[in-house]
Amino acid sequence: MKRLIMILTLLSLTTDLSAQTYVCGDITGTWIHENSPYIMTCDINVVDSLIVEPGVRVQVGAGGFKIEVGSGDKFIARGTEADTIIFEPYLGDNPGSWNGISLNNTADDDTLEYCLIRHATNGVYAYDSEPSINKCTIYGNSWHGVSLSYHHDADSAMVSNCSIFDNGSSGVKFQGYNRYGPVSATCDIYRCTIHDNSGNGVLIFSGTYWGGDDAYAKARITNCTICNNDSTGIRAYAYRGYADASIINSIIAYNDGYGVANQDVRAYIGTNDINYCCFWHNTLGDFSPDISSPGFGENWGKNCNKDSCDINYNIYYDPLFVDTANADYHLQEISTSVNAGHPIILAQKVLDSDSTLPDIGAFYFHVTTGDANGDGRISLSDVVYLINYCFKGGPAPVPIETIGDPNCDCKVTISDIVYLINYLFKYGSPPSC
Repeated sequence: MKRLIMILTLLSLTTDLSAQTYVCGDITGTWIHENSPYIMTCDINVVDSLIVEPGVRVQVGAGGFKIEVGSGDKFIARGTEADTIIFEPYLGDNPGSWNGISLNNTADDDTLEYCLIRHATNGVYAYDSEPSINKCTIYGNSWHGVSLSYHHDADSAMVSNCSIFDNGSSGVKFQGYNRYGPVSATCDIYRCTIHDNSGNGVLIFSGTYWGGDDAYAKARITNCTICNNDSTGIRAYAYRGYADASIINSIIAYNDGYGVANQDVRAYIGTNDINYCCFWHNTLGDFSPDISSPGFGENWGKNCNKDSCDINYNIYYDPLFVDTANADYHLQEISTSVNAGHPIILAQKVLDSDSTLPDIGAFYFHVTTGDANGDGRISLSDVVYLINYCFKGGPAPVPIETIGDPNCDCKVTISDIVYLINYLFKYGSPPSC
C-alpha cells in the first residue's frame, strides 16, 4: 500500500513538472493553458505574433526580463472573466522583479483583455503603439501601471474597464513627445478605477527633443473613478508642447494633491474640459488655481437629480462608496452620483444597463425607473405613490429624479403619473431615459 501511494505521488509530481514550459528568446505561435505555466528564463522577443490563451500563467525568472513586441509584430493576450491570464514574477512579490510587457511600433492590433499584470517595472509600456487594454488588473509595479508614449501621431489607444492600483508612480502615464517631428497624440481612458498609486492617478505629459511647441498630448477620461492617489488625481504637465485632458462622468476624490491640476502654463485643462464629474476631499483642493471661471467649482444651479451643481453640472458631494477603506468603489443607493452623468459618451448616446442616465464613476448602481415606492417592481402602487407625492404631500421617491421620473424630463409631475398608467394599462412605452 505504501509503495502504491509513493508511485501515485511520483506520478503527480511528474504531471505537475511536465505542465511547465520554459521559454526564452524569439517566440512565435500560441501559448496554451495545457502547457502553463510558461516560465521565462530570458527576454521574450515576439516574432510575427504571439497569442496567449485564457488561463495561461506567465512567470518571469530573476534577471529583469521582459516581453518585447517589435514593429510589425502582434501580441494578443485575451483571457476571460473565469480564466484570467496572469503575468508575474516566478518567485516573490517585489515590485520591479521583471520589466513588463513592452509594445514598440506595433500599430493598433495588440490586445490585452482579462489579464493580471503585477510586480514589474512598468506593467505595460507602449511606444508608438496603440493597444487595447481592457478588463485588466494592473498593480504592484515599481513605476507606472500603464505607460503610453508617442513620438508620432496617434489616436486609438484605449485603456478601459481596468483596475490600476498600488503602482510606484502614476497609475497611467500618457506622453506625446516631439523627437522626429510634430506630434498630436490622444488616448481614451474609460471606466477605469485608478487608486492608491504612489504618484498621480493619471499623468498627461508633453515635451520636445529639439525645442519648439509642436507636441500635443490629450487624454479623454470618461466614467473613471480616480481616488486615494498619493499625488494629484489628474495632472497635465507640458515640458514644451501642450498637455490637455477632457474629463466627463468621473469621480475624483481623496487624492493627496489636487483633484485636477495643470503643472505649468502649457498645460491646458480648462473648466470647459471638466463636465458631469464628482469631486470630494482632494487634499490641496479640487482644482489648481488656474482652473477657474465664473460658475465653475461652486454651486450654480441644480442637476436632473435636484442636487446642487456648478455651471458644467459637476457636483461636490461625498460619492458614498460602498467601502472606501477596502477599495470597493461601487456606489450606494443614496449616492448623488447615481444618474448624474451625461449620456453622450465617446461620441455615442449611452445609457446604463438599467436604461437610465449614466452614473458618475466607473461602476453604476442599478435602479428601476418608475418604481416610485422602491419595492423593486413597477405596478399600480407606484401610480398611487406618485399621486400622493404630487397632490397630497406624500413622501418623495428616493432618488426622486431617478425612480420617480419615468418620462425622463427631469421633473416629477402629473405627466409621470400618466406615463405609468399608459405603460401599465395601455401598452405604452416602458420607462427609459
